Amino acid sequence: MMRRAILAVGLMLAALPAMAQTKADPVIPSHTIDMTQGLKTYDGKPMNGPDGKPITLGHAIAQVLMGVPDKTATLQDLLARAALAKRIEDNPKAELTAPETALIDKMVVEGFSTPGTVAAIVPLIDPNMKPGPIKP
Repeated sequence: MMRRAILAVGLMLAALPAMAQTKADPVIPSHTIDMTQGLKTYDGKPMNGPDGKPITLGHAIAQVLMGVPDKTATLQDLLARAALAKRIEDNPKAELTAPETALIDKMVVEGFSTPGTVAAIVPLIDPNMKPGPIKP
């Protein structure tokens, strides 16, 4: 009986480092998005670029990630943005983490000043984002 109790305590103690490691490394949720899908205007028509060709979600996001200046960004921040843009631009199964989605939301607002473009992009990458109240 005593041997079983000692063995049980030993097994529980052996599992502690693994449990501590799990708590130290939080899992960042992600979701998959088709970045090759075309953007639509508010009335459901394809959104076209200056060349008349349809704009894809991935190309629009890559454009803001690569083209919008950020004076507060570090070298590492800028390199991370470039890597993210390259990874998702033409990816039909792009995995985005919550921090990546938040960065894209921020950059889309900074890069596209028109509500129509923002409204075409944000719901596709962040379906939980809801419009705020109208401010006078």
